[in-house]
Amino acid sequence: MAIKLIAIDMDGTLLLPDHTISPAVKNAIAAARARGVNVVLTTGRPYAGVHNYLKELHMEQPGDYCITYNGAAGTEGR
Repeated sequence: MAIKLIAIDMDGTLLLPDHTISPAVKNAIAAARARGVNVVLTTGRPYAGVHNYLKELHMEQPGDYCITYNGAAGTEGR
């Protein structure tokens, strides 16, 4: 069965202790997306707290999603 979606928690998982994303993780996300896998960032943060990371990962287009507020809100790229 092919992987269709990867949902990644941000704090303590995606982000390094200094709140940056490592080049290896950026490359892995880009490779997954190039293979047609949907990558979704999930977080307890509000959208404003994730927007810059979405931008950094080029995940702010229609069809790109993030889950915020511990699952209370989902947002499509804008």
